[in-house]
Amino acid sequence: MTEIDWLIAALVLALLIALAALLMRRRGRRRGETPMVALVRRRRELQSQLQTLAGDDSEQLVRYEARRLKAGPNSVEVLEAAIERAERLSARGELQPGKPRR
Repeated sequence: MTEIDWLIAALVLALLIALAALLMRRRGRRRGETPMVALVRRRRELQSQLQTLAGDDSEQLVRYEARRLKAGPNSVEVLEAAIERAERLSARGELQPGKPRR
């Protein structure tokens, strides 16, 4: 092999390594984390965020969104929709997490 052939082979190898590193980073999973563990972690994060935003009203918001979306109350889609609703309500002043609702 000539010097140029070695250079081309090294460039191709470097590109393959960079591509593999990019794909591993894109997966977004921590090392050894299964999709189920990632889902549970995401649900807990969303539930915590909703509890912070809505307080005692969070359960009511989740039930409403679950009925509206026809999905389970623990699904990520329902929790995300409930958070969006809580953000809208708190922006309008209709939702105050520290005060019980009548």
